[in-house]
Amino acid sequence: MRQLFIIRHGVAEDAAPSGADRDRALTERGLSKLRAQVAGLARLAMRPDVLFTSPYARAQQTAALLAPAWDLAAETDEALAPGASLADVRELAARCKERSFAIVGHQPDLGVLLEELTGARVRFRKGAVAVVDVARWSAGGGALRAFYDPDEMILLAGEKPV
Repeated sequence: MRQLFIIRHGVAEDAAPSGADRDRALTERGLSKLRAQVAGLARLAMRPDVLFTSPYARAQQTAALLAPAWDLAAETDEALAPGASLADVRELAARCKERSFAIVGHQPDLGVLLEELTGARVRFRKGAVAVVDVARWSAGGGALRAFYDPDEMILLAGEKPV
């Protein structure tokens, strides 16, 4: 079964010096929390084959921390900017063929995507990771395998660290 890793960017500054939302960077607290979480994620038995990220600075920084842990290069895709939809993710899936992949993006898009694919509603905090087993890229086509809370690394389903 193919897996989709849905990752919300880490804690970011309230406003960028430029004033542009896309330029908002991770805070020191956000970087610190993500480093700890990435260390935990790196120990999991499951991992993606491809990593896509939003072009926004906070998502880029999040992906830059994840990529080495999974021995991947992050690929930027405009489709993951705020406003991303299931249709956008379906197009990324088509590019990946049968490989598992991860996306780094934004709320509320990620929560909506997770709910559309699985019916699951979670508190998708900054830095959270959901792992979905996907049978088909349509509403109800997936099952939530695991959810990792950014503050507690709580597993709500399925996978255990190795």
